[in-house]
Amino acid sequence: MNLLALFQALESPDEPGLPIATFSVAPVEGFTSFMVGKDGRGRGALLVAGAHKVNLPAIKLQAVEAYFGLRCSLQTSGQEPTSTRLSIIQCPVSDDETIRFFFSICATLVSLLGDNPTSDDLWASVNRIASLFQKLLRAPKRSLDGLFGEIFIIWQSVNPLSAIRLWRLTEEARFDFVGERLRLDVKTTSSHHRSHVLSFEQTNPPADTIGIFASLFVEQVNSGTSLGDLIEDLEERLSSEPEQIFRLQEQLAATLGATLHTALAAKFDVQLTTDSLRFFKAVDVPAIRGESPMGVSDIHFRSDFTQALTSELNVLIQEAPELAAFSARY
Repeated sequence: MNLLALFQALESPDEPGLPIATFSVAPVEGFTSFMVGKDGRGRGALLVAGAHKVNLPAIKLQAVEAYFGLRCSLQTSGQEPTSTRLSIIQCPVSDDETIRFFFSICATLVSLLGDNPTSDDLWASVNRIASLFQKLLRAPKRSLDGLFGEIFIIWQSVNPLSAIRLWRLTEEARFDFVGERLRLDVKTTSSHHRSHVLSFEQTNPPADTIGIFASLFVEQVNSGTSLGDLIEDLEERLSSEPEQIFRLQEQLAATLGATLHTALAAKFDVQLTTDSLRFFKAVDVPAIRGESPMGVSDIHFRSDFTQALTSELNVLIQEAPELAAFSARY
């Protein structure tokens, strides 16, 4: 569902001094309730027919606005303008990556709601989107290289749905991916030397679990595959699971915060990262082990992975079957 392409094909509407919102619109294929719109200032919007209550309050944030039961003038190519009441979700900013992200979220919203949504369902979904966009006002929680490593591991996997279901729920999680027995953390380096910062908890996982590190080389380049490209491909592969797509989008917003628009445009040497992927058991890498001293917490240290033996993925899968989700698809 490429809502961005529909938006990009629209011309800005004529606005002959009408006292109501005016949009050029295109219908979303396969749905009767949704249209993509562009206003006279070139701003993008998702318009929803039929699901509105005029007494619902508008939502106005820096990166998203929503109006319910608003009288609109609609201009469709080759047809006379029409006037009707609609609910509108609009992106008030115009940078390319934010617009791309906005319409990606709108496509997920359409899939989650289905045709002819109730006003209550629309209200709940719009508030969820508003909460997501609020996160874009905050400082980033993790480095771009680190997040790229996590997204890459999901993207390259043969089963991204299973992989994303294991993905962390918060930015403060000790491990990036957690299963019944699996504790997997992704470590990236731009130095081409496998030296990574570890935490005491990561190298001393809970009993009856297996701690694993995925080590990657990451290099930003002028001409390569952008983080946004990986996200777009993942969304296509997860198209039958809109709830998981929305969770992916929520994690991106929570992790990248105000840097999202520049982060999505950042390009990486994906072939280098693919070729560099190695797995290590936590027990095999140099680390601080045993009981931590009383009163000491938040222990972090740098470990040289070149001193450790790598582990074959098919061998690790025998100890932690959930790791099979991360087998490479190529």
